[in-house]
Amino acid sequence: MKKWTPQSITKIEVLANFQLICTFENAQKYLFDMSYINKEVGEMIKPLKNKTYFKRVFLEGGHPTWPNGYDVCADYIFQNAVKVEYKTAKKIKKIAA
Repeated sequence: MKKWTPQSITKIEVLANFQLICTFENAQKYLFDMSYINKEVGEMIKPLKNKTYFKRVFLEGGHPTWPNGYDVCADYIFQNAVKVEYKTAKKIKKIAA
């Protein structure tokens, strides 16, 4: 299990296929795959399946949040994401573009 000191996400970038690059207070970047939403059901998650709506993510209280109030806890992202280095993050963004 990863060692975690609670931190907020300070920057979020949307990639293709419902993925996010989250930058935490300590400047570490994590790739978080949210493609699981395509298998989920419910009124809160339904709008997120639309890629245009998914891109409307913003940070509120250090957590990725969407206009309908759906959010993902920074702790959950840290535990389930993959750490990426700066060079890797740049390559991922180019692929997603």
